[in-house]
Amino acid sequence: MKTWGKIFLLCSTVLFIASCSKLQESPDPGTASNGTTTGGTTGGNTGGSTTIHFTCKIDGVAYEAGTFEGKVVNNSLSLNSFPQAAWSYPNVGISAPASIAVGTYSPGQGVTVIYMEGADPSQIWGLMPSGTVIITSHNTSTKEIKGTFDCTVKNLMGGGSKQLTDGSFYMKY
Repeated sequence: MKTWGKIFLLCSTVLFIASCSKLQESPDPGTASNGTTTGGTTGGNTGGSTTIHFTCKIDGVAYEAGTFEGKVVNNSLSLNSFPQAAWSYPNVGISAPASIAVGTYSPGQGVTVIYMEGADPSQIWGLMPSGTVIITSHNTSTKEIKGTFDCTVKNLMGGGSKQLTDGSFYMKY
């Protein structure tokens, strides 16, 4: 079973990296059109804050993204965040089925949180042995998703773990 989990994580990481390979800046901050965006507010969602954001604490240190990217590739939803420009580090992402429903997801339920300090495999954490990702709203028509997460991610090369806590996101894809 652990082998299948590692294979899934490796495939998710490849999709995460591949989905970021064609990033483009959005001309209208606050919206994403199959590319990236920087900060901003959208209107009309009654489910709480509609400010596009992706934040968490990494081992207790605050992380707030300034550039966001979300897209669907091969029925997998990839939500990526970067502190400044695309492919700046560290970055945090979430991979999930494109049709993910509102609910609470634990490890092994098709949702993966990925943390990258660099492009080298020794700088990538993604095996999620514990924690939860909670999807609080997901509108596939308007391509908006909102949720929270708290989890531990393990290094792909076996080099320790990171705590990602107080995670919150609202993104368009």
